[in-house]
Amino acid sequence: ADLLTGRLQLFEQRGKKRGTLLFGPPGTGKTTLARLICTSVYGGRILALDTRMWQDPSEWVERVVEFLAPRVIFIDDMDRHKMHAGLRFLSGATCSIIGTVNTIAKLDRAFLRPGRFDEVRPVFVPPAEHLARIARFYCEHDGVTEEVEKIASVVAAKGFSPAEIREIILSLSVCGVQHLSHEVTRMDAHRQHYANVFDEAPSDNDANDVSEE
Repeated sequence: ADLLTGRLQLFEQRGKKRGTLLFGPPGTGKTTLARLICTSVYGGRILALDTRMWQDPSEWVERVVEFLAPRVIFIDDMDRHKMHAGLRFLSGATCSIIGTVNTIAKLDRAFLRPGRFDEVRPVFVPPAEHLARIARFYCEHDGVTEEVEKIASVVAAKGFSPAEIREIILSLSVCGVQHLSHEVTRMDAHRQHYANVFDEAPSDNDANDVSEE
């Protein structure tokens, strides 16, 4: 909670932006942070749109937005589908846009041109001490009372994301802490599988076009 609060405070200090793009590995809390930014920084009416709605260059999305008149539009996982209609809309949007992607390299380079997202920020896996605290929190939340410090130490050393830690501890709450080694191995394999998927997916985009502060 402290980590999430700290991240949110950075955006509250910066104030409202025309467009904010959060990027980082799956499970690091991008979606949760984006939703908190929507409510805490912008307030008012928030419209969450699935990327599949933007695949065809039709005008119905623009009509929905015009009718609802949201203060901010949230688009999660923008790198999941080709958003052909989204480019035209973002260029002329009269409200703020907050989007998330797992990797900048998979996003159409046109989305990163001036006038669309004026703030691009990474959301990476927290430091080990924060991961250990997250593990302790989930152990208490899910009723895991044995070997709590060992669990916290192991998952923090592996650098698992908060979502991966959550999944491991949920499994331990059902199967028992004696399965910690098995769950860590399983999560390692799961993470490697998706890393290979990301590496092998074709992309014509260049992540170096985005500068990080």
